Amino acid sequence: MLCEFDAKGAFGVIINRPSPIRVRHILSALDMRISTNEDSLCGWGGPVQNELCLIIHGAPPTVHDTWNICDGISIGGNKAILQHCEQNGSPFRVVLGYAGWGPEQLVSEIERGDWLYSEVTPELVFDTPTSAIYDVALSDFGLTSNCYFGDPIDN
Repeated sequence: MLCEFDAKGAFGVIINRPSPIRVRHILSALDMRISTNEDSLCGWGGPVQNELCLIIHGAPPTVHDTWNICDGISIGGNKAILQHCEQNGSPFRVVLGYAGWGPEQLVSEIERGDWLYSEVTPELVFDTPTSAIYDVALSDFGLTSNCYFGDPIDN
């Protein structure tokens, strides 16, 4: 999920890959308990700063220094977000780490055909099981994970 993309570079989080760490482990480190998602696995958000805990959530973007990604999806990294989500029933996912690109790096990768991209929706992020996100996203292009993406064909 791409969170920022400008001339300085890009920042995003992977939302379809679980980490082996459970949300309850993160909550314990924060000295916190919540009634929802405790047994869920955290997501592996990307290879940069794996110790960084980010919360993708459906609370309003004005809640506790969060960053609005699109309608119904925000991201932030503080305990108050989890407390707000628990108290208000807002959906959330916890991811560890993020993906980052330098200036023009992601543009080059997209032009080379390394990435397919489409709009992200709250339904994809919060209602789709982690294991199905890739297939659901590919279906936007009429593709399945059984498709083979090899080297580009020379014309």
